[in-house]
Amino acid sequence: MHLANLDDRTALISDGGALDVEVARGGLFGPGIQSLYESWEKFLEWSAPTDSAATAVPIDRSKLLAPFPTLREVFAIGVNYRDHAEEAGLGVPEGVPLLPGDVIFTGTPGGVGLGRSSQRLIQPGETVRSWIEGIGEITQTFVVGE
Repeated sequence: MHLANLDDRTALISDGGALDVEVARGGLFGPGIQSLYESWEKFLEWSAPTDSAATAVPIDRSKLLAPFPTLREVFAIGVNYRDHAEEAGLGVPEGVPLLPGDVIFTGTPGGVGLGRSSQRLIQPGETVRSWIEGIGEITQTFVVGE
């Protein structure tokens, strides 16, 4: 199962469709995904819906929104992170606690994109999977923009 922001409502996504968390838990959690992060521990304790009236509905992917409407912190990590931090006179943190809503991003690894000879750019239909061991993963399939 995956957590999603479906049309400004918190949803659990599975092969069977989308389950509205507020409906499934009888209002224990609010409709918005941001409020869920504020009671994250309580949400983690809830492992499965108990309300048999709550059923999954088909997913309209055009209504999937940003999973974190309000960012808490943004972390940039790269191969040359330490060099840049020292250059700017900043310390390099050791063991930063991550919370729901934090965003981690990295630079592009060497040998891809415009810096490659010959160039290799992502094409529609291709998928990129990123992961951090012990935290999770994200998979993105690319489409042609409008």
